[in-house]
Amino acid sequence: MVRNEFAHFRKEEHPFIERCLDWVERTRLSHKYSLTPFLDPRQQYILETIANQEIETKLYFDGGYLEAERKRALIVPEYAVPGEDDFMLAFMEITSGGNQLPWKHKDVLGSMLGLGIRRDQLGDITTSSYHSHIILTQEMVEYVSAHLSHVGSHRVMPEPLGRDQLKVSIPEVKERQSSVASLRADTIVAEGFGISRSKSSQLIRAQKCRINWKTIDSPSYPIAPLDMISLTGFGRVKVESIGGITKKDRRWVNLLRYI
Repeated sequence: MVRNEFAHFRKEEHPFIERCLDWVERTRLSHKYSLTPFLDPRQQYILETIANQEIETKLYFDGGYLEAERKRALIVPEYAVPGEDDFMLAFMEITSGGNQLPWKHKDVLGSMLGLGIRRDQLGDITTSSYHSHIILTQEMVEYVSAHLSHVGSHRVMPEPLGRDQLKVSIPEVKERQSSVASLRADTIVAEGFGISRSKSSQLIRAQKCRINWKTIDSPSYPIAPLDMISLTGFGRVKVESIGGITKKDRRWVNLLRYI
């Protein structure tokens, strides 16, 4: 396995790269499936980059539905074709007695994490007017059923759900292609959310910005393809791709602003 890939990723991503290398190598040597936790889009990109170097294995993703943001990966021998059951996904529904929901996505996520569940055990959480659907690992179903009794101050009772019963709402996005002076966080945040660079720097230093669900406080933090940027009070922007360099030494970026 080629290890110079470390040079193309952030230093804090190196431990995850080691895990990716271990997953791929384990499947190559044992010819057994390697199933990952739920990965965010950036982690999926890193794993795909590494797995594509190994011709004796194949990589598959499943997040419960086609447009899922968070997905589990399955690394299999090159001759194998996995099925849906191999990803060990489970689906649950929480409602509020037939009434409109008094909570939002962040409330459901906060309640789940408050139970001590790791984020990588949870896939997408979709919330509509009358229900929230949760995608999670199969091994967490019994625990959630026994312990998730409230979302905020509201009493709930989670119920099992079939994959075919899953209802998702695809978020609206607005695509924007821009050229930027650098791939610093303050530059991309300013471009993506339509604010000044000084304002974006101020918000980042105030720890109002998260990259791939991790709070940052450095305006110079480097941005990479498929990063998900969240800014308190402004929403989310995804770095869909980073292109070439213009004649004025600027970089092309494709951004998706969630409306």
